[in-house]
Amino acid sequence: MPSISVIVPVYQAEKFLRDCVESVRRQTFSDWELLLVDDGCTDGSPALCDELAWEDDRIRVFHKERNSGVSETRNVGLDHVRGTYIAFLASDDARYVTGQTITADGGMDSHNPTVAELAGLSETALREA
Repeated sequence: MPSISVIVPVYQAEKFLRDCVESVRRQTFSDWELLLVDDGCTDGSPALCDELAWEDDRIRVFHKERNSGVSETRNVGLDHVRGTYIAFLASDDARYVTGQTITADGGMDSHNPTVAELAGLSETALREA
């Protein structure tokens, strides 16, 4: 069982999804799973999700037939988490090793998953800074 489940709702994210996923894969903390939840995308995102999952067995993909918004899409991810802790990441965000990294706080109650919103700069904001 992974320490952290990172849920990424995916909608029309083909252009930036790979950067988002790669930023998680480059973390120094490696005991995680990444749940990509396709929210009824009509671009190339569903195929890209499948490709990324094929490349790394810590990545799992769930496809929805129709778009229903970020809240319901996150809930699909929540239905499938295996981790002790839960984090959300937007598909247009990226975590950088030199910035914030994913960590697990061993002091947290392992019987009750903790929901933590990962706040950070999107890749676009980093380019503009």
